[in-house]
Amino acid sequence: MEIYYGTAAEARQAGALDMYRGSAEALRKTRDNIDAEISASFDGWRLDRRCMDNVLQDCSAEAVAIILAATLASRAHDGRFSQAGRTWAAGVRLPEAVSGDRCCWFECRTHSAILDGFINMFRRRQAEM
Repeated sequence: MEIYYGTAAEARQAGALDMYRGSAEALRKTRDNIDAEISASFDGWRLDRRCMDNVLQDCSAEAVAIILAATLASRAHDGRFSQAGRTWAAGVRLPEAVSGDRCCWFECRTHSAILDGFINMFRRRQAEM
């Protein structure tokens, strides 16, 4: 699914409202997939590296980046995320559907310290791509 970056009003005007809604739904599914894979792959001590492969089999790297960046944006005061992760997330372009007050709709529900490890894994994977 292609990510739609414009506003709902722009989508309506361009006749792309279905694309806007489909993009938002794909991002919510990506969020749910990330949470489920981390839950299944965290043994209480470490996160199995295969969870990243599982997420990227089902979701685009673009969608994963958006969800992770949106989560960091909505948890701006959470000190459990690394500064490197925050710097990376600040450079990720967020669609209008994800920005502002709606950011929480796309936020992962995983514990911040565990999610920080996943974000670091994702950043390393991106560097390899």
